Amino acid sequence: MPIDLVCTGCSQSLRAPDEQAGRSVRCPHCEAVNQVPAPEGTVVLADLASPFAPSADAHTRYPAPAPLGDDPAIRMLLPVGRSGWAIAAGYFGLFSVLCFPAPISVILGVIAIVHLRRNPKLYGMGRAIFGLVMGVLGCIPLVVMLYEMFAQWTR
Repeated sequence: MPIDLVCTGCSQSLRAPDEQAGRSVRCPHCEAVNQVPAPEGTVVLADLASPFAPSADAHTRYPAPAPLGDDPAIRMLLPVGRSGWAIAAGYFGLFSVLCFPAPISVILGVIAIVHLRRNPKLYGMGRAIFGLVMGVLGCIPLVVMLYEMFAQWTR
């Protein structure tokens, strides 16, 4: 049995099907939104409070989670929010003990520091400085070896 109601915008008589009880419908004449009354003694599903249904104050009850890059423990395990240049400089800094990757480590360290200064939201300055320092320390034996080789070659 259809539900009769009167539009609040244009005072036209409207009929809504039973399944629209408790819901909002739009008037076909004036486009006003009207609430369809529910028959007495019936429970409308929209009236039931569900813990899963979003409400008007949902953003105050459940704050948005913090980004992964803000958690120091996650940053130690995953390269979240870290500059790729800083990661590369750190790894080349580790391998600069072999002397040959040392110049690459210096170059990557400088690029990483410049990149991090331009993007202050990224992390990894420690890795970039580590790559730069280890690259410089790895270049010292490389320069000494090259000098000795050149000195022997010229004799």
